Amino acid sequence: MKIIAVVPVKRLTGVKQRLASRLSPEERAGLVLRCLGRELDLLAGNPAIQQTLVVTPDAAVGALAEMHGAVALLQVDDGLNQAAQLGVAAARERGATHALILHADLPFVAAGDLAALVAAAGRAGMAIAPDRQGAGTNGLLIPVDAGFDMAYGAGSYARHLESARRSGLRVETVRAAGIAFDLDTPADLLEYRRRMRSSDDRMAAHRLERCPWEVGEERGNAG
Repeated sequence: MKIIAVVPVKRLTGVKQRLASRLSPEERAGLVLRCLGRELDLLAGNPAIQQTLVVTPDAAVGALAEMHGAVALLQVDDGLNQAAQLGVAAARERGATHALILHADLPFVAAGDLAALVAAAGRAGMAIAPDRQGAGTNGLLIPVDAGFDMAYGAGSYARHLESARRSGLRVETVRAAGIAFDLDTPADLLEYRRRMRSSDDRMAAHRLERCPWEVGEERGNAG
């Protein structure tokens, strides 16, 4: 397999609205950029990944992508499904046989998680990594020429399995803890902070001296 990674990233303005009760707009944007930077470094150091494409309508995200050695693709319209399709098409044009689509808010994703996806796709042809609830899709590794229909949004895991069936693809589900954990809700932030007290998780997530979620916790607890 020749794999190119695709990381869709929304416009930073208004990102992570479900965290608005705990983090300011600037803190939410900073959180996304920190997670993205770490993920791009992980992908750049993985020998199974030939290149990484960051699909985004945001110039600041594109600039960060290029700083970390990725290729920034400008997305004219917002939309996760559109971004993923654009990235897969670009990966195909660059000679990839498979595209690895990852969300940008995975603070604990590790090399072993990526290896598990690659191995599963090698066995089945396609691999999918759901979120912790088993409802959403945080990672996909698909053939670029399969005509696979992206179906991100609530309940996307089941819809992506159905898309695979319609495309005639065999698919293997990978329960990868580092891919399953994303930062969407205040409860996720609390869990993140708890895990950061562990030296192993702190090293895995590149400990920050002043984390935006800690600032948000202080503001949220004030008064």
